[in-house]
Amino acid sequence: MIEYISQLAQKCIVCGKGNCDGLKCLPSYQQRCFKCLQLPYHQNFHRGANCAANNINTQRNSCPYCYISLADPLSEWTRITDHGPGKCLFRERIKRVLLYDVCDSRDKGQSARDLLEPCLVNSKRWFEVMYQNINRLKET
Repeated sequence: MIEYISQLAQKCIVCGKGNCDGLKCLPSYQQRCFKCLQLPYHQNFHRGANCAANNINTQRNSCPYCYISLADPLSEWTRITDHGPGKCLFRERIKRVLLYDVCDSRDKGQSARDLLEPCLVNSKRWFEVMYQNINRLKET
């Protein structure tokens, strides 16, 4: 797993490109909500503040910007100076992996919130979801 986190620091594991922030290779990425990665559907248009996945309290267990767990095995990438608005090394790559199963939902971010809340406060759950979704991405 650490090997894949290291790769995410260098490139998007979906498309393999270093210049991809994790979203550029996501179909219709410019039309998606920044928080939950969902596309608008009829009256379901939302962005940022109107998204159920907005402002999840990470209880200081994950970076609220790039969503990396702050667990000890990842300490190489969790220095406070490496995180903040627009500063995170991982950009949107971890978010893309975590939200892999729910980014095509149409529920104004509720499925993203339901998935993210336990992951961002519990490193064991974070590792489980990352492992599961990385394996799914490798299969495609």
